[in-house]
Amino acid sequence: MGNENDPQRVRFAPARTGWTAAAVAVHGVLLFGLLGALVAVVPRFEETYRDYRMTLPAMTQSAIALSNFCKNYFFALAGIAAGLVYGDWMLYGWLRRNCESPAGSRTWFLLVTVALIGCCLWLVLALFIPFPGLMQNIGS
Repeated sequence: MGNENDPQRVRFAPARTGWTAAAVAVHGVLLFGLLGALVAVVPRFEETYRDYRMTLPAMTQSAIALSNFCKNYFFALAGIAAGLVYGDWMLYGWLRRNCESPAGSRTWFLLVTVALIGCCLWLVLALFIPFPGLMQNIGS
């Protein structure tokens, strides 16, 4: 049918370049780090806040609810995250190979990186908003 060497043919194979691997590794570390924090770190904060019978803001309550969801469905979410990282690898590689300028792949890298860092910052903020009240409870 079609020539395999045809430059117009769309290929969805992962790119084999160092930059693609590095970009996807950054995304993978951020995504799995976020999932790990939700499963391992947030429950410790929840326990501390519960021990001091603190009233938590909605942002912290939503982070705890998300953490409980991630704990209950960890293996499914880890599989979905692995699939997302693989899809990221394929898309980033395709953008690097098929865009005339590197603007497409750089834009994708920045958008995904900023979104994941934003999620990490949201989680940190949600966990540390109640800290002043916790310090008051400990002091009294």
